[in-house]
Amino acid sequence: CHLQHLQTSPRSLLAIPDALKWKCSVFHRNNVQVVFLLRREPAEANICEAPYDEGRCRAAFPRFYFNSTVQECLNFTYGGCGGNENNFHTKKDCIDECFKKICPKNEVYHECIPKGCEEDTCTNKNPYPRCYKMCSTGCFCRQGFYRHYNGTCVKFKQCPHGPICRQSLDLGNGNRWLRRYYYNSKRDKCLQFWYSGEGGNLNNFGTRIECNEFCQGPPRSICDLPLDNGNGKYVLKRYYYDQKKKRCVQFWYKGNGGNQNNFGTKIECNKECKVSLPHKDC
Repeated sequence: CHLQHLQTSPRSLLAIPDALKWKCSVFHRNNVQVVFLLRREPAEANICEAPYDEGRCRAAFPRFYFNSTVQECLNFTYGGCGGNENNFHTKKDCIDECFKKICPKNEVYHECIPKGCEEDTCTNKNPYPRCYKMCSTGCFCRQGFYRHYNGTCVKFKQCPHGPICRQSLDLGNGNRWLRRYYYNSKRDKCLQFWYSGEGGNLNNFGTRIECNEFCQGPPRSICDLPLDNGNGKYVLKRYYYDQKKKRCVQFWYKGNGGNQNNFGTKIECNKECKVSLPHKDC
């Protein structure tokens, strides 16, 4: 891009020939508004795939960029000059630009078939297809199948990667830190982590609720949760409901972490999990 100083206001752009080829960039220095014209050069690369770039100046403008790994518009702080075009003033601008080729829910791209997806097939071809990515937009593969890079549904063994929720924690390789959540398959729950803003994998969710809904489906009864002793230094007598034995069983809790299948007394456990106690004659 060619950066050219302009002593005017953004409205003056309307009088410039081929105004659509120019982008107005505004920042403030010492309480003075400085306006630039940023000339767009033809670019082959998709701007939504460019990494976020804070620029080389030291201002602090809230902006959004599209993260092609997690397929979301994330916030960042822009320095005011330089950088690249993966830089949007609002989250809506980012979504409009980078999700414009993804069809609404239950429809498929390219033609966005009005009837939606067939039950047995998945022909979604959004801009960033993943074998293991089942988006909230587009169409879904039926149970037991995962989306391949070409948009078709295949058996898991044909995929180069496992499903999202089985992917290990990956902090990425950027230099920003965003609060995110990932699904820990060993502990069977979603945990918080700090994402660096670039790279990583798709086991990366904006909220714990999103993570739970995607990886665990409908809320489970706490009585269905597996035994989890926790990770503290203590040894506390507790009770949990054992699905196989169909009864409440004592275990030793370490005092920290764990899950909600954890009761202070056997009576509490029996009451919560509605254990049928054997009938006793008087």
